[in-house]
Amino acid sequence: FFQDATLLTELDMSSNRFNGNIPVHWLDQSVMAGLEILDLHDNEISGTIPENIPMNTHLKVFTAHINQLNGTIPAALGNFEMLEHLDLSSNSFVGPMPEFIANFSRLEYLFLADILFTPALIPTTYRKLTKLSQLSLKATELTGTVPTWLGELSKTILLDLGSNTLTGTIPTELGRLSALKVLILNRNDLTGQLPTTLNPSGALEVMLIEQNSFNGTLQFLCDNGGVTDMFADCAQPSPEVDCTCCSVCCTDGQVCNDHDFLANFDPTDRTGAPYSFSDWNVTQP
Repeated sequence: FFQDATLLTELDMSSNRFNGNIPVHWLDQSVMAGLEILDLHDNEISGTIPENIPMNTHLKVFTAHINQLNGTIPAALGNFEMLEHLDLSSNSFVGPMPEFIANFSRLEYLFLADILFTPALIPTTYRKLTKLSQLSLKATELTGTVPTWLGELSKTILLDLGSNTLTGTIPTELGRLSALKVLILNRNDLTGQLPTTLNPSGALEVMLIEQNSFNGTLQFLCDNGGVTDMFADCAQPSPEVDCTCCSVCCTDGQVCNDHDFLANFDPTDRTGAPYSFSDWNVTQP
């Protein structure tokens, strides 16, 4: 259906109970000539993303998160060369995190969270995504350290690398992200002290770093003000970090913040509406 809807610019099929495969003609510019926004999230769509996607210079927004898609993410998806917003989170894809995404030069929003990719580092090619403002790679089997080149993505407002197996320290280069409002690094194996370069502009509002092995003090963040929701391993009687302004103090190794903070942004809203959080409840120890 919609094969004759050549003037359709936005197609929102989200939050229904649609099943089956993605119709390939919805992704074909020769059929859906005017389509700029395709929202399929929160359904029961299964199968693979079609591998015969032709070149498409119109589609700007493609969301298919919270479905049952599987297989590898095909390189043919790279034919959406004008894409600004891509969300494939919470599906059953396998294989490596796709490198071709780095070729989306206009991409501002990339969510690939909750996908069991092949364990690996964040692809270094993603440093080319200089227009990114929202990046979530939560629970994607990331390994290694937090890359220093993330500090080059100067427009970043949200950075979520939580629930992985990242090690090492937080690089000082993240302090270059002066627009950063949401930083989620919880449930990793990070160590050391937080760099005092973080939050130089006071823009940071949400920071989740609990369930790591940090040490030292977070007082510099308290003094900067502005962080309204900060979770850390600061619970007495044996706090790992000193924090007088944390919203919740956890004990490393015990259940604390056991609800995912999942940032959501309506892809059809192009006005720059603020983030909402789908699960803001926490369980304190």
